[in-house]
Amino acid sequence: MASEAQARFLTETLGFDLALTDPAAIEEPVHAFIDGVGGALHDAVVARLALHARIVLLGFIAGYNDAAPPVYGIALPILFKRATVSGFLLADHAADFAPARAELARMLDDGRLQPVETIHHGLSATPAAFAALFGEADPGKQIVCL
Repeated sequence: MASEAQARFLTETLGFDLALTDPAAIEEPVHAFIDGVGGALHDAVVARLALHARIVLLGFIAGYNDAAPPVYGIALPILFKRATVSGFLLADHAADFAPARAELARMLDDGRLQPVETIHHGLSATPAAFAALFGEADPGKQIVCL
């Protein structure tokens, strides 16, 4: 977290909208976050992210002098690999469902798309079909034919 002097420098000199000195002060959803600190500040901001927020990870100085190594979760590999992470929810693309279904049906009809299925026969095969979803089974959709 920034000291009061650092916060004034960031907002008054560099023009940032906000520099946090207390993570509990976050009241609004955060749309953009440049994090060179990590620790409690990182956790507090991530908990308040707005939909489609943008984050830039620069470092984790909050934990550099800790006796025990801090827990970074997935953040440290993202930083070191300069990776980009984006959330994806299928519901965001609902407008594309009907055209996608139509195209997939055409692809099934003309053989460009081949279903991968494992067929189980009889109600007694249901537990095995269900267990196959979580174990080493033949790939594809597990179907129980009654």
